[in-house]
Amino acid sequence: MKVTAAGIVLYRVFQGKPKILGLVALPEFQTHNSGIYDIPKGRIDPGEKPFDAAVRECYEECGITPTRFKCGPNIDGPLATWLAETSGSPTICVNPVTGQQEHLGYKWLEPDDIIANCLDYLKPTLEWAKSEICKLH
Repeated sequence: MKVTAAGIVLYRVFQGKPKILGLVALPEFQTHNSGIYDIPKGRIDPGEKPFDAAVRECYEECGITPTRFKCGPNIDGPLATWLAETSGSPTICVNPVTGQQEHLGYKWLEPDDIIANCLDYLKPTLEWAKSEICKLH
């Protein structure tokens, strides 16, 4: 399967405990995908490399340009993701092309909590991220 989307699983350490950034998905995505939380990700533009798309999407969706990449890419079907640590605080942004908000908010979550409450198709990606974070911390 061809990779057509890319994203970044962002995590931050709070009082020695790593937490993953969960973006609150719009209601229609929550219903359609049986979950609450999304990650910064999106389609790869024509001529764009997956890594560059992941960084762009992360900035567009939460205002963070990650610099501390830990591993990746993890490929799950059409989605390539990287794991990055941040000390930044997200800002929910509107899509610069459509002018529409893509998420309702955010929450820093324990790895097991985001896995239990993410959009269903993200579970394998977040299991991978949890495994990698456990190796690092």
